[in-house]
Amino acid sequence: FDVTWGEQRSTDDLEGEFLESSSVRPDEKSILNILNDYVGQVEQTPPAFSAIKINGERAYDLARAGEEVELKSRVVEIVKLELIDYTADVCRFRVECGKGTYVRSLARDMGIQLGCFGYVSYLRRVQVGPFSTENTISLEKLEEMAHSARLDELLLPVETALDDIPVLALTEVEVSKIKNGQSLSLISRPDISRLEAIGIDYKDDFIDLVVAKCKGKLIALCEVEKVHVHPIRVFNL
Repeated sequence: FDVTWGEQRSTDDLEGEFLESSSVRPDEKSILNILNDYVGQVEQTPPAFSAIKINGERAYDLARAGEEVELKSRVVEIVKLELIDYTADVCRFRVECGKGTYVRSLARDMGIQLGCFGYVSYLRRVQVGPFSTENTISLEKLEEMAHSARLDELLLPVETALDDIPVLALTEVEVSKIKNGQSLSLISRPDISRLEAIGIDYKDDFIDLVVAKCKGKLIALCEVEKVHVHPIRVFNL
């Protein structure tokens, strides 16, 4: 991702409205000196223009309507942060981070710490879980081989895409509801313990993804919001 120094924007990226400017530009040594401050368990405040819900409404909807948006800071994990190209006005970084991390917040916070402001002017995700840009094929190539016997050689099993998503075990009754498109409300203490056991904190504002399985069989991909489980893709494998 690229950070352009000298401006603060409402969305913390190129799309936002101009808020403030600075004539200060950080030197390379100053940037390198602060990188370790953003590695590890880092407290971060999400941008006002984000998908986090406030009283049932998305923060970006409130922000677009001109309302004041105040989001709580949260702890995220940043595994690695590197400066890979430096110029006075724009620097390119590479970051490896966990879920819930906002690169826009990272750029904003670095800019504030360096006393010059900053926003994300370019962002490219190069890897998610087992998938990276190095082993991708083009959409055109996929369409070309859509009716070819070799198509199976290009496609990975569904489980590959779900490998790093927590697995929620369902009962037969719950499977029936999910397959019919119904949501589950896991409100009993044992049900909440099921969520906690797979790392879902029902008290936070995250919308988590889980893989729903029953007796090892893949049932659905679901969203968990608080204690409510909503099917978003049901599989018939």
